[in-house]
Amino acid sequence: MIGDNGLCCFAYADSLFVKILSPVTYTADVVWDGKYYIGDSVIVTVTNGMFLDITTVDVVFGECAGIVFQNGAYLRASNSVFRPCNIDKTWRGLRFAKVVSSTIPSTNRLSKMLK
Repeated sequence: MIGDNGLCCFAYADSLFVKILSPVTYTADVVWDGKYYIGDSVIVTVTNGMFLDITTVDVVFGECAGIVFQNGAYLRASNSVFRPCNIDKTWRGLRFAKVVSSTIPSTNRLSKMLK
């Protein structure tokens, strides 16, 4: 449920997940490793031509959470998994606005879902 700050989400309770519980904007290149949980209604923004490299990362999204790539930002996401915390709820997904390039190989589950 929105507003519970993800307390009902398995990823919120799992110590192996890095938790992002408030909006963040990356203005420098960033590499994620391991497992990430993006809390309910939280937006991660990558901007100004920077890279977000989430290769081989498990990313779990809370309700209405997402990642926005803008102003020429790049995504590298080989062998990564993007999934909602609750399969019956909605997450915002990945949004690309004025992006120069992104790499999501066809072997990824996400790219198969986009076809």
